[in-house]
Amino acid sequence: MIAPRGAAGEDRLAAMIVDPGQFDTGPALLDRLGPLKDDVHDPAADEMFQRLLEQPGMRALFEPRMATHGVSTVRAYCEDMLRYTNAETVTQITCPTLVTTTRPMSCPPDRAGYFTTA
Repeated sequence: MIAPRGAAGEDRLAAMIVDPGQFDTGPALLDRLGPLKDDVHDPAADEMFQRLLEQPGMRALFEPRMATHGVSTVRAYCEDMLRYTNAETVTQITCPTLVTTTRPMSCPPDRAGYFTTA
């Protein structure tokens, strides 16, 4: 996520490998939440999002990330994740770039030398 941002507008790089490639992390996270994703901007939905913490695996996933982001609710963390995107910076990358991924990315293949591999 960070390497492409650093490479944007930097013409001294010979090449870049982004492994794993993360183009737009917020929507990818929300897609995994099913119907909850429609309420990510609604503070009244906090209780529904907080119920995710009742599952040990979800608690292990969300609690450290919430602390890192300085938020106190799952919904606030999910909403904050929408800030993390390379949508605008990817067009400024000029060096040849290899992006590895196991999932289809939303990044158009004609953008600034991005190539995806499975």
